[in-house]
Amino acid sequence: MKSDSTRGRPKTVGRPDAAGGRDVFAALEQLVGPLERSLPGSAEVVLHDLAALPDSIIAIEGDITGRRPGDPATDRLLEAAAGGDLRTRIGYRTTSPTGRSLLSTTIIIRDAEDRPVAALCINRDVTDWTIIGDAARSILGCEELLAPDGAGRGTAGDDGAGRGTAGDDGAGRGTAGDDADGRGRRDGEGTTRVADGEEGEAFARDVDELAAVLLQQAVEEQDVPVSLMRKAHKVDAVRSLKRRGFFMLRDAVEMAARALGVTRFTIYNYLNEIEEINGSGESAAREGGRGSAPAASGPPTRSSRSASVCPTGVAS
Repeated sequence: MKSDSTRGRPKTVGRPDAAGGRDVFAALEQLVGPLERSLPGSAEVVLHDLAALPDSIIAIEGDITGRRPGDPATDRLLEAAAGGDLRTRIGYRTTSPTGRSLLSTTIIIRDAEDRPVAALCINRDVTDWTIIGDAARSILGCEELLAPDGAGRGTAGDDGAGRGTAGDDGAGRGTAGDDADGRGRRDGEGTTRVADGEEGEAFARDVDELAAVLLQQAVEEQDVPVSLMRKAHKVDAVRSLKRRGFFMLRDAVEMAARALGVTRFTIYNYLNEIEEINGSGESAAREGGRGSAPAASGPPTRSSRSASVCPTGVAS
């Protein structure tokens, strides 16, 4: 059951972790409410427990995206976790479920072993600044009022950290979201300041909604109706789902089978084929003297809910 929210107290859910883990998250949870209230305008601060993916939200203050504790990560955050590409990202833009322009920052928090354990995300509604910026440019006939790299001459705080502004790209479009895909310039180790351009992101309120988004994305990538798909299309769709972290969801194999019009065992076969291809590629790279890339550091999970390449490994 989802808890109710109050303005003065962040909505949280318990974490049955070891004492040390509870202490860390208890400290982080104390930041959520005060941080949201310190930001000008309409804002939302979200704390994710990366070990709890996909249902990773453990504290949230603000109501920009309509989510609650126990709700899942966005599609972007799930994909970043699945690909081992979790990094701090500053000032990326997307749109809220109600069509508002948002600008966001995602801070990845790591443990003593440099493993990502939490994500603290800030989403700011910059719609009004967008309108003001558009009006100013229209009146002055100037398309370069703001610095193109988003660092410069706008209003304060729109990157979620008190720097820069809504409309730093000259369009004032903010973005929300708990995860960008890494486009932009690197400000430091493990940090990306995202360049101009709006990014789509799904702020799902439950796992079923998130699953529907991921399935739709994978199917649309094929540019062929499911009824006309050949095996190659369906294998590629499953590969896309795997990359997006879809198989971390409960009943993922069954949902993929229904969406693609095949049996669950066919999905397992596709996953086996993908694993064999990936394994062959890594072996070839090692034999060629290039070596394989080191395994990306993903979040430590409390239980593995990803689909195995054999039927006994799938969560249901």
